[in-house]
Amino acid sequence: MHLGLFFTIVVSVDHTRPNLLLRRATMADQNHELRKAGLKVTLPRVKILQILENVSGQHHLSAEEVYKTLIDAGEDVGLATVYRVLTQFESAGLVIRHNFDGGHAVLR
Repeated sequence: MHLGLFFTIVVSVDHTRPNLLLRRATMADQNHELRKAGLKVTLPRVKILQILENVSGQHHLSAEEVYKTLIDAGEDVGLATVYRVLTQFESAGLVIRHNFDGGHAVLR
């Protein structure tokens, strides 16, 4: 048991896949890209993908910031879902996780 052990997932665009995350895509494009990555198209995945597409340059978002953006937009998505989707995006190669000193993990 690791009491008090917390980490933040920070997300930015995977610059090695410019056809996916560096352009504003239509809903059909997003659906296609999720399927191409081997992921089922779900509303939380599409909404999180839209948020990632709107990140400019090297700006990173934590999972909590993604969650807050969803809540502010009136979306009914839980924080655990955000973490799960980001982990799925990492497994699918849509984001890359980087670990830093102090246990701070980031995804790019």
